[in-house]
Amino acid sequence: MQMNAPRDGLTVLIRNETQKLTANFVNTCGTTMVAIGVLTPTINAIVTDPRTLSPLAVLGFSAFGVILHLWARTFLADLEEAP
Repeated sequence: MQMNAPRDGLTVLIRNETQKLTANFVNTCGTTMVAIGVLTPTINAIVTDPRTLSPLAVLGFSAFGVILHLWARTFLADLEEAP
């Protein structure tokens, strides 16, 4: 029975690390959406023509980035305490 305890603890640690890596990936995708959809068009509008900025596109990319960030947080909420 004692041989299963470390393996169970190791399984929890591996699962937690997988959850953290997945959350990091999803959060990075959200950050990328904000960078691509908000920063790039805004800088382009400042440098060239302000009429090229589409508020709907900026809002859409921002919302999608926030949704991805919140989704990433759900992965972290599912972490287990290691024994």
